[in-house]
Amino acid sequence: SGRPEYPTPYSRKESEMVSYALIAKVKGIDSETFYNEAETKNRDLSRNIDNSITVKKFGDDISTSIGAGKWGTVNCGAAFRWGQAESSRFASKNEHSASLFATDAISFETLPVTFSFGLRGSVYSEFDNTVNPEIKISYQPAPQSKTTRQTGKKDKLSLSFTYSRTNNIPSFYQRYDKTSTKEPNTGLDMETADNFSISFFTEVLPGLSCGASLFYNRITDRIAYVLGDDGIGRYENFGEVTYKGGDILLNWKIMDDLSMKTTYTYLKAIDEDTGLWMACKPRHRVYADLSYMPVKELSIIANLKYESKQYTRSDNKDSVPERTIGNLRVEYEPTWMSGRFGRLEIFGEIKNVTDKTYRYGDGWLAPPRTWISGLNYIF
Repeated sequence: SGRPEYPTPYSRKESEMVSYALIAKVKGIDSETFYNEAETKNRDLSRNIDNSITVKKFGDDISTSIGAGKWGTVNCGAAFRWGQAESSRFASKNEHSASLFATDAISFETLPVTFSFGLRGSVYSEFDNTVNPEIKISYQPAPQSKTTRQTGKKDKLSLSFTYSRTNNIPSFYQRYDKTSTKEPNTGLDMETADNFSISFFTEVLPGLSCGASLFYNRITDRIAYVLGDDGIGRYENFGEVTYKGGDILLNWKIMDDLSMKTTYTYLKAIDEDTGLWMACKPRHRVYADLSYMPVKELSIIANLKYESKQYTRSDNKDSVPERTIGNLRVEYEPTWMSGRFGRLEIFGEIKNVTDKTYRYGDGWLAPPRTWISGLNYIF
């Protein structure tokens, strides 16, 4: 599990997980309930490590919509989370949180503008309570072409500005789990992000659309892995981190059965306290998907991922070079097996088609060519 320069040949890891989910809708109220339980065992006799950790999580989200006349429709709800960590190394840890939220969107008859705003308040048993706002202003002009005026459809052109504040609490694994390459850090705090973005989207021609966005994220107490000189690290809070950049996307339906989707992202990720680049954050990233559907039941997706050079350490002492990786996926959904009780999906995937040797942004070796197959049954 270690990096090539810090090998851990005696490290062994076993994990098991079960997950349950229930989705229900009763009289306009939506409910989503889940329960996850995962057990992980880490063993490395050369470093005197032989422990296990079991993490249990339960959650429930309830939401509904309330008509408010000229003030639009208010979406509101509540959420509850409970978590527990048990280990051979420490006493049981229990945490819980609860939150309330409400959002509203107001449109103006005389202006092609929609104003959306929302608020979420959360109470945590182990962290500071939070109140997070969200604001979005969208502009979509009235139809200009004769066809759209006659049909009543809107032109596919939109501009929007969004601001939101979000929080991320550290996981049980980041705070309490000990492995051959990671020490626990029970003092980790919650990270807070203020996110700003401006986006644009339009349909240039039938079957050809594009968009662009600019973003600026200011993150306080950013949680990130810090590697020590002995090959063992831990997750720590960074004082202030900024992400600045933009995205460009292109969707092209080449033929009825052939389409392409491409995204380019430019990112500047800086630790403002030191001026250093954040680890695992490439400056340039390109994703491209080419989808071919010769028949209704069969899809063939070729995927290409490019990432530029990225630092593997928070002190910028080491880096991995740029890489381009190709993947291939085939999905088959036989219609003759679909019925009132659900449908069956058969899939196969080849990851790293060219069997390229490379390292992830965190410095760990990526797997060689990997063959995957499976079944999904959707109720």
